[in-house]
Amino acid sequence: MSYLETVRKEMSTKIILIIALIFIGQILFGQNNKNDSLQKALLTTKSDTEKVNIFNRLSVNYDKTSDYKAAVTNARKALSLSQKNSFPKGEANAYSNLGNVLMETALYDSAIFFFNKSLEIRLGLKDKKAIASSFNSLGGIYLATSNFPEALKYYKKSLVIREEINDKFGVAVCYNNLGNICGNQSNYAEGLQYLLKSLKMKEDLIAEGNKEIDSSSIAKAYTNIGLIYQMEEKYKEALSYHTKALQIRISRGDKNAISESYNSLGNIFYNKNDFTNALSYFEKCLTIKIEIGDQSGKAAILNNMAVVYKDQHQYDKALTLLKESQKINEEIGDEEGLLNGNINFGGIYYKLKNYSLSEEYFKKALIASQKFEIIDDLKECCKGLSDVYKAQGKFEQSLEYFQKFILFKDSINNEEASNKIVRAEMNYEFDKKKAIEDAAHEKETAIALAESRKQKVIIWSVCGILILVFGFAVYAYRSNLQKQQINKELDLKNKKIENAYAIIEERNKEITDSIHYAKRIQRAMITSDNYISQYVKNYFIFYQPKDIVSGDFYWAVNHHDKFYMAVADCTGHGVPGAFMSLLNISFLNENVIEKNIVNPDMVLNEQRNHIIKALNPIGNEDSKDGMDCVLCAFDFNALTLEYAAANNSFYIIRNNELIICKADKMPVGKSPTDDQLFTYNKVQLQKNDSVYIFTDGYADQFGGKKGKKFKYKQLEEILLASCNLSLEEQKQILDTKFKEWKGNLEQVDDVLLVGIKI
Repeated sequence: MSYLETVRKEMSTKIILIIALIFIGQILFGQNNKNDSLQKALLTTKSDTEKVNIFNRLSVNYDKTSDYKAAVTNARKALSLSQKNSFPKGEANAYSNLGNVLMETALYDSAIFFFNKSLEIRLGLKDKKAIASSFNSLGGIYLATSNFPEALKYYKKSLVIREEINDKFGVAVCYNNLGNICGNQSNYAEGLQYLLKSLKMKEDLIAEGNKEIDSSSIAKAYTNIGLIYQMEEKYKEALSYHTKALQIRISRGDKNAISESYNSLGNIFYNKNDFTNALSYFEKCLTIKIEIGDQSGKAAILNNMAVVYKDQHQYDKALTLLKESQKINEEIGDEEGLLNGNINFGGIYYKLKNYSLSEEYFKKALIASQKFEIIDDLKECCKGLSDVYKAQGKFEQSLEYFQKFILFKDSINNEEASNKIVRAEMNYEFDKKKAIEDAAHEKETAIALAESRKQKVIIWSVCGILILVFGFAVYAYRSNLQKQQINKELDLKNKKIENAYAIIEERNKEITDSIHYAKRIQRAMITSDNYISQYVKNYFIFYQPKDIVSGDFYWAVNHHDKFYMAVADCTGHGVPGAFMSLLNISFLNENVIEKNIVNPDMVLNEQRNHIIKALNPIGNEDSKDGMDCVLCAFDFNALTLEYAAANNSFYIIRNNELIICKADKMPVGKSPTDDQLFTYNKVQLQKNDSVYIFTDGYADQFGGKKGKKFKYKQLEEILLASCNLSLEEQKQILDTKFKEWKGNLEQVDDVLLVGIKI
């Protein structure tokens, strides 16, 4: 889907991208000179505290110039030196800088972790201005991931503190952020109110001579206000504010920002169907993008211009520009740009009735959409292929892709509803065509009958002719009434189908958005690979949830000079299982980190008490909520493994022999044996041992030629056969075997298997 079509159809969901483009490439003048000065100061200062501050300032400067490697390196130096010298303020700033880099590189889970670490320290220091900054950073993360309720919560927390300490610039920033969120939620009136407050405060600060702000910030404020008016389709007001922003940027000579203003103005004229002015501004934008060497921006603008020509039915020009855009995307490796271009190619060739090329490009785009898991693009590709096959008379293939189009609108149990709508549309087209053919046949029959009667009437009498004519007139009148009634019924049926589409699409969107928010929350709670890889050098995690969210989870923490690793299977899967997993992760954090419980068996005993207290306080035996779990505590220096296991055993492979580490036959939760304590186990490990911890999902999968369970025996054989390969190869073998066994059958449970090489 092209950028312009997205602005026209789903403008409110794309404002983040537009705002982000405004800031890309705006590098501060003299940045290199500042870094040189800081490097010289680093060599001359003897104060460790000052060195920490310099490292943090260097990290910020490199982040602004998108040199993320240097930014991370300096932030880590600041963090290490701060911890060594017990300098909490410097430590908090270092964590914040790491979070900023990770956020800009889209590693959102890790960024949240570092921002929370920074916030924790700042809360202890009671540094209100820094606390407000942390809240603002967390708001930015959730805004970037479209979790608007969480973003709103943190921005409002930041606003309260900044108003309390009379931080006028900070308040203006908060108002701007709140305005952008309201715009994304289509709350335009409140969003505009926040943005106008922010603009007024910024103008007052400049008038007061505040050095934290300059005219570029005013231009950004004008742009944001213009975007709100643009989303409300108040194009006169939108043009006014974008023009004001452009004038400021021209006076500052900021070419990249000027080009973005031209792009915004082009979008407005495109939305007004003023294609002449739209092209004029896009061409101005293109000229600057070429001048400053912004290849990505050049490709995007060429794509925009191609869409304008397509809407003007100038398909040759559209194809020429689109080919040039795609060539750039290929050179710079912009896969998403190529994806959007292929969708546009498919649409243009469909209009040109070149169905073979249209099909080819839609299929290319479909493959890329599946790779990136972009639901909107998947829907558009399936709809495009459905239209192509329908135009070719390939109704079975058209129906197949139309069903997929509907299914992508509803990933939660509405397959049958989607099929009914598809069948209704197809039946409607068939019934309508049949009714027309039947009416034509009836008319032909009536004419033939009339001719026969006419001959007889001529023979017998003029009176008979008059009677026959009268009868034919009545028949024609009644036939016409019947056809009108059929058309009314068909129109009514069509409207009902359209209404059903609209209702299902809206409900699909609400449910899908909710489930994906739940997935983000669960992924944020599960321990990240970045964290695990700091302590375990050779491992793999094979994790395949049955649904979008999972009842299986893994958790890890380095504590008490040991590395704790848990693999668990909570009651249920999907949304109920995910709720249980979040509850159990929270209890594990509390028991190991906060309560400092060391032994795995004692952790599971305490975990069980928490679960029963939370979910089964009155002791009802019918409530079986809880989890099966293996909790290991590795001491990699002493080569020991302490563990406790609930229902799930696990394996150690040593010298090509498999050792089974037995589990207690009871869950972590309410059961007839909940008064028994979990067993403490300790194993002496050896170098090159392989430890495999897993849930029952892999072994319980149905498949094969006879549709039977995979079972643990086959799993043991696979692990023994591949244990001498690299862990990445082992993971690939497990994935391949699982898919081959499952075949076309449904996945029956969440699957989780962790391998660790000692």
